[in-house]
Amino acid sequence: MDFLIKFLSVLYILHDVPVIGVNFPSIAYAGVIISLFLLLFFNIKNDFFKIVLPISIIIILDFFLKSITSDIYALFQRLSGVLQVMIYPMLSMYILKNNQLRYAKFVLILWLLMNFVTCITTYYGCLQFPGAARYLATGDMRYFTLYNNLNIGGFSFVYTMVLLTSMVLMVIKKINLINKYKLVYFILAIVYVVNIAFMLSVAEYTTSLLLFVLSFAILFLNKQLKWGRMFMYATLVLVLFVLTKDYIINLFLYLSKNIESYTVSMRLKELSSFFSGDDISSKADISKRQGHYVDSLSLFFEKPWGIWSFKGLGGHSFIFDALAKYGLVGLICLCASLGCLFNNYVKVYYNSFYYNFVLLAFLLQIIMLFLNTQFYIVFLTFVMPVFIYVFSSLCKRNIYQQ
Repeated sequence: MDFLIKFLSVLYILHDVPVIGVNFPSIAYAGVIISLFLLLFFNIKNDFFKIVLPISIIIILDFFLKSITSDIYALFQRLSGVLQVMIYPMLSMYILKNNQLRYAKFVLILWLLMNFVTCITTYYGCLQFPGAARYLATGDMRYFTLYNNLNIGGFSFVYTMVLLTSMVLMVIKKINLINKYKLVYFILAIVYVVNIAFMLSVAEYTTSLLLFVLSFAILFLNKQLKWGRMFMYATLVLVLFVLTKDYIINLFLYLSKNIESYTVSMRLKELSSFFSGDDISSKADISKRQGHYVDSLSLFFEKPWGIWSFKGLGGHSFIFDALAKYGLVGLICLCASLGCLFNNYVKVYYNSFYYNFVLLAFLLQIIMLFLNTQFYIVFLTFVMPVFIYVFSSLCKRNIYQQ
């Protein structure tokens, strides 16, 4: 059974590589999903009901709501999507519960290596086809196969790399805690974060680029981020922003004039206009986003019990759309889902040096849920706990042996 779980999980992880995923036979992949889900379920079924189910509650609600008007083929496609969301947290639970350190190292190296390569191919792919990474998020299938065969990562890949930055920065800052080969790990971490930076510079996701840059602030925080200290830092950042707003506006303007990407240039120009209080065109991205957010929030306040439909949604925010669809029920489910994520994947590291870094990843995920439509939990529920599990085994103090 263990061998089968490991074999199927490797196939499942490899499917996330764009060039492999687009060429992987659909029937074979469906078999991998169903088999792996069932094997993992019977291995960690108690944790499934306590953790995995609450985290996935909004996605499950979406599945049932869409299934009402779906044909049988679309129904199985959506069911497959729900199972895929659940498999990654189940896999990390299986690894940690059974103390599978050797397999954890293998899986982590595989995941890091395949995404390192995808960063490189995305960089060169976007140089050859500007806007390709953004195009993959539109749902337009005309160039979908071409871009995937060039191994260009799309929306989920780009934002997962932003979240991964928190763990890479942890390695850089806490390199002295590693027992052996400090210099090797340090160089690998630097190379990885530079590779992510190059990829983000051409992917044309402006929000991901800004969040990536902001993540580096974690390197200057030496004390644990307790709630009181977080409030103090937030107040300090707000004061600094007010005092330096003109400099920030000028910086955005300067970057908008000197950056090669037209899309990123326009986004930065719009941000500078927004912060300076200038009029912004209704066709500008920031104006459209505001309109989409208002659409979903208006539905929530007009019908606090929810519209229980996908019609009329803004379609640009996972959280606002969930509130519009499910009303107060959605609010309760969101709180339960995010609370479960925090308690099981962040709070558990509260008294360790890992806490600041996992909290950073969690906060970035919350920002993404407000600004984007996908609840992509692979990093928080799989990569991050496995990464810390492996990193801890390399350190002088292994928290998993305490």
